[in-house]
Amino acid sequence: LQECEAANVFMIPLDDSRQWFRYHHLFRDFLQITLGESYSPETVPSLHRRASAWFAEHGFIEEALQHAVSAGDMETAVKLVALHRHELINQESYRRLSRWLGMFPREIIEGSPDLLLIQARFALTVRLDIVELYQLVGKIDALFDNLDLEPEHAQCLAAENDALRAAALFYNDPDPQTSLTSCKNALEVLPVDWYIMRSYCWMFGAVALQLIGDLSSAYEWIGQGRREDLTAPDGPMARNAAAEGFVNLIAANLTGLQYSGEIMLGGTKKSGFWETKGWGNHFLACAHYYRNDLDLAQHHAQQTFNNRYYHPSANVDSAFILVLIQQARGKPDKAREILQTALDFANELRSPPYIFMVQSFQAELAVMQGRARGLVSWAEQLYTQMQLTPVHTFYSPPLTIPKVLLASDTADGLAIATECLQRIHEYAEFTH
Repeated sequence: LQECEAANVFMIPLDDSRQWFRYHHLFRDFLQITLGESYSPETVPSLHRRASAWFAEHGFIEEALQHAVSAGDMETAVKLVALHRHELINQESYRRLSRWLGMFPREIIEGSPDLLLIQARFALTVRLDIVELYQLVGKIDALFDNLDLEPEHAQCLAAENDALRAAALFYNDPDPQTSLTSCKNALEVLPVDWYIMRSYCWMFGAVALQLIGDLSSAYEWIGQGRREDLTAPDGPMARNAAAEGFVNLIAANLTGLQYSGEIMLGGTKKSGFWETKGWGNHFLACAHYYRNDLDLAQHHAQQTFNNRYYHPSANVDSAFILVLIQQARGKPDKAREILQTALDFANELRSPPYIFMVQSFQAELAVMQGRARGLVSWAEQLYTQMQLTPVHTFYSPPLTIPKVLLASDTADGLAIATECLQRIHEYAEFTH
């Protein structure tokens, strides 16, 4: 290598210590053409398999995965992802994990519970598509009956699927007792080093207890999760503080909400961990907005909004806070511009729930700006289809319906608004 570099033979160093080199890209292309011309179709895959094994042995998993796929060795590729996907999940390296999943054809994904679990997680955290999440959880259950999996691995995968099922149960037709049982069962099985998946159990178990009306047990449950934060591999971590943040938001505990946000930011000093930082900033933005400290609210909401590709789930609600701040400061055009950016992002994610949320908030803003009269039919139709779910976020679309109808100032509109508010009020009391 030293002689090649000294002779300037198409070698380019990649570091100052001269440990890693690459070929000039034109020479690399020439070598790849020569490879195809000089070796049989049977030989080339064997070289890729050797390269894959070398990279895996030395900890370069993505490169190992690429060579396994190039060799057509999907079994090895799936095993590599299964062995290492939770390392990426724990680091919140979801974009990298998405690249890994994108290397596989559809038929391979459909036959692998590990790959389907990645897809299910993205359905939940990236698109909030609970319909897709339910479908994937069902597919994974069916695979367990048809695949000959190693028993311990199958048990862990089933527990992970239960954790995602608990999330689905929270968002769609909540069944808090079943959700809580799923979380407890999963925590008994999930390995300690599957930290983020365990954090979902701590989170949805806490909100299940809150939905039951047992707030003191919810905080005790959260305390157990926070103790796990302190002993997490490569910890301490701060992800389980999100459970406390959501419960504090539901309970309107602004002091606790601010504390949760500060813990999440203070516990993620290292690079990465964008999802934890995103929710931490969002909780702080909510607390400061409700206290009418618009400067601090804008600062924290902007941090989440600026990094929306790293944590889509926290972004949309943070966009709503920014919209309201601009409206309050007499900048209606800027408010509409931010909301359009949020809608473009929701469309880019292909997320029907986020698109619906942003479109509903456009109606909310129209009421504030005196532009609601043309939305009465929209509100009346939406009321006939209204599905109430627990209010655990900054904005809840059903609350926009009566605002539009009240702004219409008609007898029919007032009657429907009254009926709508009564339903929302009863549901809010039922879900504590």
